[in-house]
Amino acid sequence: MISHCFKASTFCMINVLKGLLFIIMACFIELLLGIVRGDIGLSYSTLIGFFLFFFVAYISFRPTRSLSPHIVAISLFSGVSALHLPPRLIDFHGTLISFPDYIFHVLGLISAYLFYIVKSSKKWIAVGLGLAFVFFVFFKGYSMWLHKLNFDTFTGYYYAKLPQFEAEDKQGNRVSNGSLADKLVFIDFWHTQCGACFRKFPSLNELYLKYKDNKKIEVFALNVPLKSDRPSQAYDMINKRGYSFPVAKLNNNSLIDSLAISVFPTTILVDEKGYVIFKGNLDNGIKFLARSIKNEVQ
Repeated sequence: MISHCFKASTFCMINVLKGLLFIIMACFIELLLGIVRGDIGLSYSTLIGFFLFFFVAYISFRPTRSLSPHIVAISLFSGVSALHLPPRLIDFHGTLISFPDYIFHVLGLISAYLFYIVKSSKKWIAVGLGLAFVFFVFFKGYSMWLHKLNFDTFTGYYYAKLPQFEAEDKQGNRVSNGSLADKLVFIDFWHTQCGACFRKFPSLNELYLKYKDNKKIEVFALNVPLKSDRPSQAYDMINKRGYSFPVAKLNNNSLIDSLAISVFPTTILVDEKGYVIFKGNLDNGIKFLARSIKNEVQ
């Protein structure tokens, strides 16, 4: 009797240790994928992680006869979550950028589990769906996710009335909703300490030069003043670099708050009726403007 109990407790202890080994293995894989995230990018970590966890899980199910597949799956899931969940519980919004990474690593485990336990041809459906989702995220979905986090829209499509605002150009001319009426208006929001803004200014200048003679299209940069700025600093910085596009400076941040702009540069496109129809990065905004002009011509 004692011998039987000893064997049972030993068997249980071995299974616990096996479960811990799977947890540690999943943690180690996540650490390796962390290097991929840092060196190559999040989309690659998502893609590689899906396949890696699928194959590791599927292989782990087969030889581990003393542990049921669902215990192995739970152990691997615990290892993945051990590194992902604590920072998300502390700062969920701050870790949203890598949230799809976690989801698709778990999806790799789930796909492997279903592929192993389902004996009919339906198991290929689970794998096929998993593959379809992960490839979509890799080629398109992650950029849409980042666009959503930065600009509150997955694709750039936006529809809201442009809030009332006032700004002033270098000559002291007033820029407002009224002065922009009945035009397609391309506005690039920036501030004087935004390095990314200055890297995009050559593209903005090229866009301005392309449409500067079109009376129905307005292209300009709208400066969001910082407390440390000198009164003419925004204008001087643009002139010093030889850019031609107009610059206006907001009188206050009410427009920024109304449009929930938190990332710079942010580009918006306003239609002739005064509605914001695009909100996003400058490159996508340029494409959206071209499509809008083409649709008007047609």
